Amino acid sequence: MLYGGSAAGSVASSAADYSFPGADSGDALGSVMVSGGDHSGDGLDDLVLGAPLDDENGRADSGSAFLVRGSSLLLNPLDQSVESVASWTLTGSKAGEYVGTAVALCDVASTSYADVVVGAPGYAWSGAEGGAGVFYSSSSGSESFTSADRLLRAEGGGSALGCGSDLDGDGDPDLLLGAADAAMVWLLTLAGTSGTLSFPGDQVASWSGSGSLGAAVDGAALDVDADGVDDVLLAAPDSAGTVYVEPVLP
Repeated sequence: MLYGGSAAGSVASSAADYSFPGADSGDALGSVMVSGGDHSGDGLDDLVLGAPLDDENGRADSGSAFLVRGSSLLLNPLDQSVESVASWTLTGSKAGEYVGTAVALCDVASTSYADVVVGAPGYAWSGAEGGAGVFYSSSSGSESFTSADRLLRAEGGGSALGCGSDLDGDGDPDLLLGAADAAMVWLLTLAGTSGTLSFPGDQVASWSGSGSLGAAVDGAALDVDADGVDDVLLAAPDSAGTVYVEPVLP
């Protein structure tokens, strides 16, 4: 559901300006979502919604992600299914990929438009599972996860994604990739690289821990401890849960 204007206090769901119901029960649409970037180039912020348990084309839990253009919100009435409003749909290639477990919308390719990044913890490659796909601006229609412009193969990865403007100080935009199944988080940049990247191996920096470290990450160029060095926030929510504040630069 989307609320516009300056709502305050307690607001009923029936008062939403827009709502996008999932296609089927159990799809888990909206378990993750992000806005704040213009992927389509229409001058308006877009929305990306994840549905990691979607059984698209009969593939159980293959997952999906949907891009809703800002301009579509101006043209479409309230209460339309997400599949009818989305200008772009990403579907899992195989059962159990859980595409849409994590989503991000940021300019990781330095194109001046926001790229869509989608996590898929069940993406299988070379005897391992986990990763994310990067889709450059102006994606439209429908495509499968493995058609990504860039594939990020990460063992246990895809549980969380975090955009960072330039966390390591090299002048290029960065991305955080969480791997809760491996208790790992990798910091990466696409600048100066090509083809498929693999983790561990192609990271700029990494953090390891225990439990479910990497279930949530935030790399929004925050200096939480005011030491003059940008920090990242890494969460391990199992049991009582812990949030770690980690510097990127020594």
